[in-house]
Amino acid sequence: MGVLDAVMTEAGSHLGISSTSAGSVLASLLSFISLEESGINGFLDRFRRAGAGNLVSSWLSGDARPVTVDAVEHALGHDTIDRIGSKAGLSFSMAASAIALMLPRLIQRLGPAGVFPARLSADGMAAPMAPVRVGARSEASGAGTRPGRTVLSRWVWSVLAAGTAVALLAWVLN
Repeated sequence: MGVLDAVMTEAGSHLGISSTSAGSVLASLLSFISLEESGINGFLDRFRRAGAGNLVSSWLSGDARPVTVDAVEHALGHDTIDRIGSKAGLSFSMAASAIALMLPRLIQRLGPAGVFPARLSADGMAAPMAPVRVGARSEASGAGTRPGRTVLSRWVWSVLAAGTAVALLAWVLN
């Protein structure tokens, strides 16, 4: 996953979990985001609806304020976190803590300055996607990309696509 290794490593060392477990949580979280019907905007909207809109804004601005385990549970649901934890060999509370720790840094790395691909999808993860600013309905709606970010974003998404494809395959085979 390259760019996301720091997210995984930090969570593993901070929580005292193996790199395999931390990687599994990260891969499952990325898979969950990719399956969100409204893409990354829909995923972030879950946190806004859970009352964490100010935290989402901090993630997008680069401030990356931490999210609480309660907010993660409210936004994602107990069953989702439990499923992610089971796949990683972690308890619910440890999985929720890992997600809470990873999420702000993950959002920052996936979308520098709030620029994300229009959609993460399992089908399209193998191909680079055009980035859009979070909150935009489409590139045609006037949200453009920042110069110099397109190549980096496409590279990041290509690497992310490969990692997500492997995670989805591992999830299916387990």
